[in-house]
Amino acid sequence: MNDVTSCPPGDKLPAYAQGKLSGAEQHKVEQHLLDCPLCDAAVEGFVEYGVRPDQLTYISKMTQSALTKARTKKEPAQPSINLNWWPYLAAAAIVLLLVFAWSGYRDQQAPQRLFAEFFDPIPQADFSAQRAVVSIRQPNGDELLEQALAYHLEGNYPYALTAWRAFLDEYENQIPRAYLYAANAAMATGQDELATYYLQQLPPDEGGTLGEEIMWYRALLALKMDGPQVAAELLRSMPEQLQNVDVQDKKEALLRKLEGI
Repeated sequence: MNDVTSCPPGDKLPAYAQGKLSGAEQHKVEQHLLDCPLCDAAVEGFVEYGVRPDQLTYISKMTQSALTKARTKKEPAQPSINLNWWPYLAAAAIVLLLVFAWSGYRDQQAPQRLFAEFFDPIPQADFSAQRAVVSIRQPNGDELLEQALAYHLEGNYPYALTAWRAFLDEYENQIPRAYLYAANAAMATGQDELATYYLQQLPPDEGGTLGEEIMWYRALLALKMDGPQVAAELLRSMPEQLQNVDVQDKKEALLRKLEGI
């Protein structure tokens, strides 16, 4: 077995696994791997489980620390005896990589979990004042609206989305609440790009409780599509005190959770 004093520095093995070494450095590491099962096992772990950029520095430090301890460790009785400690260190390296892999998976899933926790497909904005306007402008407009609302409120979001699209074909840019509901139906069915389009059709400076709901759903969609930092920025851009108590409570709760990511 190769003497660990000849093992590469801790940052070389992850860099080798990522193909980031120069030709000469790569050749040197490859020659070392032929004689060192410990480093070979570590490289296999790096290749199999991957190394994210934000993990590379920490893994390098851990690898270097393990090799340094191995180099400086002295056996009290018979220092020349091979104790075959390398399988245990290799196993520890694999366990460490598994922890990193799980941690990375958990971090990637955190925005999805928070979105599912806070997303309510049914906005509080209603159509009480709009129903009369629809009926005046189009004889069957109220039927289209009622059909879309019925599907939405019963939780049949694929059908609701189809109905909202038909309704908006007749009343484009006239009734903001319809765009908000259509965006929510799209989010509920996983059509995030379409949800983004519908939210973009809403007035950016809409006031009142409707405007607060628009900002809330924009932040939620940003959490899923752009990440926690963008979502947190949008939430902080909302007024400190909102008229909509429910949105106020959800905004504060989500901000607290985003700070823990």
